[in-house]
Amino acid sequence: AIILLDGMSNQFVDFPNLDFHVLANFHSLNIDKNELDKKIKKFECSSVIKCLFFSNIIQSKGVFDAIKGVTLARQNGVDVRLDIAGSFIGSTSEVNHMSLMLDDAIKELDYVNFLGPLYDNEKQDIFIESDVLLFPTYYPPEAQPITILEGFAAGNLIFFTDHNYLCDFLSNKNGELINIQDPYSISKKLHDVSLNRAHYAEIMNSNFSHVSTQYTKSAYLRRFNGILKDFSNKGLS
Repeated sequence: AIILLDGMSNQFVDFPNLDFHVLANFHSLNIDKNELDKKIKKFECSSVIKCLFFSNIIQSKGVFDAIKGVTLARQNGVDVRLDIAGSFIGSTSEVNHMSLMLDDAIKELDYVNFLGPLYDNEKQDIFIESDVLLFPTYYPPEAQPITILEGFAAGNLIFFTDHNYLCDFLSNKNGELINIQDPYSISKKLHDVSLNRAHYAEIMNSNFSHVSTQYTKSAYLRRFNGILKDFSNKGLS
């Protein structure tokens, strides 16, 4: 069986004879080290923290927690901005309802910008312009979101929840653990970033280096070909 993460083997306890092969997701951003170095230098010298929420716009992805967390941080003296990118999903009535909720939540907030869905160069640009990827999810089937790998590739700090499999591949070496449905937790961590930019700049650089070897398309294809070879050697198809 092919799984995204080691921990997913627990879903197959009724099949003790299965062999497991881990094949992680990969990202498609193309950001070079010079661009990353300029970004980190700018982050270290800036007074602003640029946050990004990039996901489907549904409540369980934590979009409203991100908005409230940024608002609380600003009330506590942190100069922070938030870009929101993504698509509304669901039935027509669900999409309309969520769109109205988001409009109402940000209509008087000049530090929050909703960009809608972004692709290709526009997506890469918004990731490289951001410092922190806010991912306060409690979405039930969350596994290994490509968005987080894209955040790595752009040298973003990752703010993540201990939900499902996220902590199987994320730790405080990648950013900060935040509590589920807790905007105050987001606010506190943003305050920490504002006080210790040099420390977090090291994490940003480490995230970029990590994803450059672990989560590229070439690494994915290499592992995939290895799995196919193993299947072939065992006479499987």
